[in-house]
Amino acid sequence: MDLELLKKNLHLQIDAIGDASCLQQLLEAAIEYRRLGKRADALPSPHIDNYSDALQQSKDEDWISHDDLMELAKTWPKQ
Repeated sequence: MDLELLKKNLHLQIDAIGDASCLQQLLEAAIEYRRLGKRADALPSPHIDNYSDALQQSKDEDWISHDDLMELAKTWPKQ
């Protein structure tokens, strides 16, 4: 997969995530990845585990589209 297509797919996956905690973990992992000089093997183990889980979920197609998430969110109770 070329770099641009990979980035596009990653952005689509991120857009489909509706869990703030998960997004926070992804953000922290990305920041740490850049801080360590783009050495993925230098990431702390919890980040690698979370990334691995998210990657496996995407491979298993255990996600929903952004549009479907927006429709689902309409059914959630308002606070």
